[in-house]
Amino acid sequence: QEIDDFTQAMGGVSLTFLPDRERNPLFHKLLASTWRSQENERFDILGYYILGELEENLGSDEFGEITNILGTGTQQTWIRNYLTVDVRNVEYRGGIELQHDLTDAGLTRSHFLQWSAKWQNEQITDKINEWERLDSALYSLPYDSNFLFVRRVLKTRNELQSDRFSAFFQDTWTWRKEGLREFQLIAGVRGQYWTLNRDWFVTPRVQFLYKPLDSRRDVSYRLAGGFFYQPAFYREMRGFDGSVNTDLSAQKSAHVVAGFTYDFLWGKHRPVKMRLIAEAYYKQMWDLVSYDLDNVRIRYSGLNDSRGYATGLDIRLNGEFVPGAESWI
Repeated sequence: QEIDDFTQAMGGVSLTFLPDRERNPLFHKLLASTWRSQENERFDILGYYILGELEENLGSDEFGEITNILGTGTQQTWIRNYLTVDVRNVEYRGGIELQHDLTDAGLTRSHFLQWSAKWQNEQITDKINEWERLDSALYSLPYDSNFLFVRRVLKTRNELQSDRFSAFFQDTWTWRKEGLREFQLIAGVRGQYWTLNRDWFVTPRVQFLYKPLDSRRDVSYRLAGGFFYQPAFYREMRGFDGSVNTDLSAQKSAHVVAGFTYDFLWGKHRPVKMRLIAEAYYKQMWDLVSYDLDNVRIRYSGLNDSRGYATGLDIRLNGEFVPGAESWI
């Protein structure tokens, strides 16, 4: 039989402070959360097989049945794996909008600054106990007259404790000329440091948005690009043999996205708000961690041994056919 159970528990709290200001609104936000994950895998599976000669005479009543048994055997897979993950984090976020007075030329300018600092603690307890036995003609393989051997054995126990420190800063510049155009530039940078492998990185991102205001169509165009680094978690660090590669680097990607958004009303008697979003993207990826998928079990190599890319076109049409409920295709 096979008995697996996966349990998740989490909780969190957030506090927001908005100072009373006439100009340049400011906010402060404090977030704290914790979650626990428990994964238990328990296998005890027996499989039997028979090797024999089949009746091949089409006129025989025993056609397709075994007429002579050549050998028998069994295969037993036994697994007791237990993984417990505890994660705690505290984060501070802030933001301020720097407003500028309307110029004589009708130009409106603004800045919206955002920042964050986060600390996260991770504690991992992992126990793996697996073996597999093959039996052929009442002899365990590999055969030994004095000992009972099993085909494959995996026994490991790992306990890890580490801290992650991350931060980001982002600025949104907006220039708006009434009746003419709106231009927006979003630029930011994100960084992280992990005490387990002493790996740190800084990744920039940028997005340009242009919206003509002198057209009857409500449409906007955007172009974005940047780097995205995904630090490894424990499952990616654990290899096929149960060893943990604490020197595993973050999986990395560089991406470019171009698209547009078109808002319009559809229908004559009861116009419905519609939004068409189309994006073309290309993403180059490196330092990926390969994995093996067996039914619902995923086992990672624990190595930065792969590269890849992704490209495509996404088109989505949103509509508010029911007030307050968005539908999309």
